Amino acid sequence: MRVILAILIVSLSGAAFAQDEAIDRHQASRAFFDHFAFQEGQWQLENFIMRGPNDSTTLEFTVTVERVFDGTGRQSHWVQNDTGEWIGDIINTYDVETNLLSVRFFDARANRWVESAQEITLTETGFELQFSGEDQHGPFDSRTRMERISDDHYRQTIERRYPGTDWFVTDRVDATRD
Repeated sequence: MRVILAILIVSLSGAAFAQDEAIDRHQASRAFFDHFAFQEGQWQLENFIMRGPNDSTTLEFTVTVERVFDGTGRQSHWVQNDTGEWIGDIINTYDVETNLLSVRFFDARANRWVESAQEITLTETGFELQFSGEDQHGPFDSRTRMERISDDHYRQTIERRYPGTDWFVTDRVDATRD
């Protein structure tokens, strides 16, 4: 009987510990997204996109940002201004233990999900992240910086470099609150 009672006590305390640990991770994830609370709401984005050497375009979007998953994630809904076409949605989650920001983008034009996970560093005015990858031009390093200019304005820049090249801008967003 004592053995059964001991097993029951250990099982219950283990379940309580696991529940406390999950609550702590949720609180830490919510605190992470508190850093970006100013981005919640509707924004007008001017998005410079480098498509290739000497080939770029600037597109304008209306983007609505809200917290999801009981505050442990964020979703943004993108509509292209000149066409009114829904472009897609981005869902962000944060893994407290690995310090990885997961980015899941549903590309409405291609009807597919694109996913990545990147280590993120919070800064006083935003964040920085870096990752490496490979595309049709070969291996590359990429870095992203988001800077909060004011409560109604932020800028995000993505730069890339290939072996033997300097950093160059591939994507830049200037966002103003709608």
